[in-house]
Amino acid sequence: MTIELLKKLRHDKKEHVAGAVLNLPEEVEKRLVELRAAKKVKTVDASVEVDEQASSVDPEYYKECYEDLDEAYGRDDLARAARDAKVEFKSNAKKDEIIDAVIKQGKVDDLLTDDEGQE
Repeated sequence: MTIELLKKLRHDKKEHVAGAVLNLPEEVEKRLVELRAAKKVKTVDASVEVDEQASSVDPEYYKECYEDLDEAYGRDDLARAARDAKVEFKSNAKKDEIIDAVIKQGKVDDLLTDDEGQE
């Protein structure tokens, strides 16, 4: 099971913000869901068929989008915004993997045009 935190959490001496998507031991996840501190979320396979799109992304455009997204978002906020934009990626994906998925799935504008003057 994968969970999304509804509240701030400290687990294994590590702070997690509300909205973070985590894979914890099953008993911990169940307890957090029962306490309404987290909710279950679907796990999405990162092997989405985007490889065909990857070759069609201009390298210069990719670099520019990557830098803009990296500067505009922290990992957890990026993951949240990407999920809202229906970008498919693994729940435990690293920030660079999420950015890669956003660009390859053509969702950059969805994430960068929400904030005025961000583009």
